[in-house]
Amino acid sequence: MKNLFFNKFIKLMKGELSADKRLKRRFSWSINETKYLDIKMVKKLRLAVIKAWTLAPRKLITARDWFMVELGLSAGLRVDEMTNLKISDLHLNGFQPSLIVRHGKGNKPRTVYFSESFKNECLLYLSRRNKLDVKSDYLFTSTAGNQLTKRALQKAFKKCLKLAGLESYYSIHCLRHT
Repeated sequence: MKNLFFNKFIKLMKGELSADKRLKRRFSWSINETKYLDIKMVKKLRLAVIKAWTLAPRKLITARDWFMVELGLSAGLRVDEMTNLKISDLHLNGFQPSLIVRHGKGNKPRTVYFSESFKNECLLYLSRRNKLDVKSDYLFTSTAGNQLTKRALQKAFKKCLKLAGLESYYSIHCLRHT
């Protein structure tokens, strides 16, 4: 049932379900198989990063890579937004857990709401960071404690893809589309 709905959605976005040709021009982008991960791929990716984290629980890199994948899937942030995210931008107390993207696309701020289960993952990652005594305010840091660059986050994602046995043409942005 889900696949039928998803395939219909993709055809609608590509303009294949519309009889009106003018409607086709409204959508300048299309979804193809290289821009998102299907459910099986997501499971493989999650399993690979969790396995890497359990094999090396005292390394910040494995925890960071796991959280990077979860953040991309749960909040749908862009790479630049992930690298600029600070711990103070996470709002885990209160009725609705959320995070603030201070400088999104077009330098616009926005609030991203997420689920209670992802809130628990945030708390787990933050507790792991505290145990490893990371001093930086940024959520994603290098082993030296510096803010991670966009390119470093992209390389970390490619490493996660390789661990999961997935194709290397996927980018970290595909987590947003997924």
